[in-house]
Amino acid sequence: MKTRRKKLVKNVFIFIAMFMIVGMYIVPVTSNAGQVAKGWGFAFNYDGQERYTNPEAKNTTSSVRMYCEYSDCYNSYYYAKVYSEKDGSTRDASHGLQYSFSEGETKDMSNWVVENGYDRACIRLTGENIDTEYGTCFGGFWWPDILD
Repeated sequence: MKTRRKKLVKNVFIFIAMFMIVGMYIVPVTSNAGQVAKGWGFAFNYDGQERYTNPEAKNTTSSVRMYCEYSDCYNSYYYAKVYSEKDGSTRDASHGLQYSFSEGETKDMSNWVVENGYDRACIRLTGENIDTEYGTCFGGFWWPDILD
């Protein structure tokens, strides 16, 4: 009977932990400043390759805002560029503008997603000065539309 109870407690704990992790990635977050409608969470473990955030609807010609909440490696940072997305393919919408982010930084990134006739944006992320053995975890939020 004890083993069955332990197994049940273990499974409940695992379910709750997975629910919390999944919820962090799928639930939009409201900005405290009231300047944006919703933010999309991102997290990645860099091994030196490029990654993209999930594409989200972009309805205005405003900048895209990104906030790097944490980095688990001292002096690590990443570069971010805004891309447009349509039918599964991405296209550079930054006109060559690239922004660097380290822990605690928020930046508004110029882009030409809507002006080029697209309605979805994503961000290409490239890690720098990362831990070569284990990678570096970054996490934060980004907003496709800024409603100032």
